Amino acid sequence: MAYNQKSNPFLKRSPVRQSEIYSVRKKKQKKQGILPEIFGGVNVRGQYRVKRKLKNWEKKINILLGKPMKTARKVSKQYYGIPEEGSRMSPHPQQSDVDQMRHALAGAYTAKKVGIIGANILGLAHEMISPNVAGEHRSDLINNAIGSIIGSVVPKNKIEKTIQWLSAKGWLHEYKKQDK
Repeated sequence: MAYNQKSNPFLKRSPVRQSEIYSVRKKKQKKQGILPEIFGGVNVRGQYRVKRKLKNWEKKINILLGKPMKTARKVSKQYYGIPEEGSRMSPHPQQSDVDQMRHALAGAYTAKKVGIIGANILGLAHEMISPNVAGEHRSDLINNAIGSIIGSVVPKNKIEKTIQWLSAKGWLHEYKKQDK
C-alpha cells in the first residue's frame, strides 16, 4: 500500500503539539454552548451536525406550535414597556426581568399545546443550542419549568396575568453574573 509508506509526500506534516490541538478545540467549544458538555468535546464536526439538526427541528416545532417564544417576547416587552424596535435582545435595565418572563411565558404557551413534559423537553432542547453560560441555562430551564406548570394548571386567559404576578413578586429565577 503506497499511501502508508514513509516516503509518501502527502503524509509528511509539520509536527503539531497536543496542547495546540487542545486549545483550538477549547476555543471551538466556547462558541457552541452546552453541546460540548453533553458530548464530551470529542467530535466537533458531529456536534455541529447535531446542533444544526436541533435548530431545524426547533424551527419546525416552533411553527407547528404557533411561535410561542415570539409571542412570549412580545408580551414580556410590552409588560415592561420596552419598544419592539431593532434587535431581539437590545440592552435594557430590565433585560433580565424580560428574559425571566419570556421563558416562563414560552413554557406556559408550549405546555398548553403539548403538556408539561413536552414543554420541558422542548425547553431543554432549546437550551442545548443556545450559546449561554451554565448559570443562564439553569435560570432559563427553571423559568421554563415554572411556566410549564402554570400553563398546564391555569386557564389560557389567565396565564399572562399569573406569570406577571410571579415576576412582580420575584418568584421567577434570576440569573446574576458573577464578577471574577
